[in-house]
Amino acid sequence: MARPISTSAKVLLFLLEVFRPVFWLIGRALRLIYLVLFSWWFGPLTDRWLRNSFAQQIQQKVPFLFAAQGARVIADPKPYVNDENMSYVCVATAALILKFSKWRDENYGIQVAPTFAPTDFYDLLDAVLLVDPEQKVDRSKLEIDWRYWGKLLEPRFRLLEQAFDLEHFAETKARLLSAIRQHRP
Repeated sequence: MARPISTSAKVLLFLLEVFRPVFWLIGRALRLIYLVLFSWWFGPLTDRWLRNSFAQQIQQKVPFLFAAQGARVIADPKPYVNDENMSYVCVATAALILKFSKWRDENYGIQVAPTFAPTDFYDLLDAVLLVDPEQKVDRSKLEIDWRYWGKLLEPRFRLLEQAFDLEHFAETKARLLSAIRQHRP
């Protein structure tokens, strides 16, 4: 049996209903004040801080890229296709651009593109399986651990560089697109 609503609760609900337009106006005014006074510098500042933190995380978890391959963090060559709910960091080596992405602290992913075609990205896992078809991959670890991506990538890095070089890229691209078509229903 449902309990009857008390008189004080009824009064509170009535006051909230009466003052709802006032609360709405106050909320809109505060949002406008934020947009005018703070968003133009606060948003980019926090975005830069989050991007730098993400880049440091990649440097710590996949150190061979920076130590052995001379990787450096670069601006995203294709930012207009990024999901606004995810974080992205692009890292470039001499031959490859790796685009790391995550949603909060899960759903990790990496895309790869050759440096001579910096907007032509492909899923790194598809590329790894293309150059090393015998590779057994625990996909659940890929979702939450950059170290596993590093262990997957490090021994196959030279194979990826070769597959994405100017001489072999057209064939690699055709094989990747064919594999993508086969996976789609």
